[in-house]
Amino acid sequence: MNWADRVGEIAIGLLVTLMFTGAFAVLGSPRGAIGLSALSASTAWSLICGVMYWRGLCLRRGWQQRFQRDLQQSADDRGFVDGLSEELPASLVKSLSPAELARLRAQLPDLAPPTTSGLDVVGAVQTFVVVFCGTFPVALPLWWIADASLALGVTHAATVVLLFVAGLFLGRRSSSGRAAVLGCALAGLGALLAALCRLLQGW
Repeated sequence: MNWADRVGEIAIGLLVTLMFTGAFAVLGSPRGAIGLSALSASTAWSLICGVMYWRGLCLRRGWQQRFQRDLQQSADDRGFVDGLSEELPASLVKSLSPAELARLRAQLPDLAPPTTSGLDVVGAVQTFVVVFCGTFPVALPLWWIADASLALGVTHAATVVLLFVAGLFLGRRSSSGRAAVLGCALAGLGALLAALCRLLQGW
């Protein structure tokens, strides 16, 4: 599992959940309805992430099948090299010796075409579970705390903290090395949305 992708999806899901809870709060909805909106937003976003993960695998396998078929149908060595160059870095293809190219071409007929499997569905379910578990818990104070205003404040504060943590994680995985900057940027965006919600509630 690519944890950078999952954490990025969790960060977006936290922002979506924050906007849903904020919108329902601005409309004057009761605490239970705000909590239900958080559950709905988290579930819907997690489902979207799971489906997109599965769809991405299907598209990748389709590309692999097409690439393999095109190489197998190449008429000569020149066509084989051109086919490789279309999908692989030209410098990598040029570094291959004629013997290596011949060996690659000879092995193509023995390669089974990539197909979908049950593991794809398992990966999609795992994506759904990870994203849901990373987004929904911030809404739990809406059920645990009787005071709706306090519960919403705790929910938004927890969201901002988790956005900062997600930014740190993503920043450390990136080549820029500016983990704190990304963490503060995500947390700042969350805080801005939370403040806007409070401001609109007061109008």
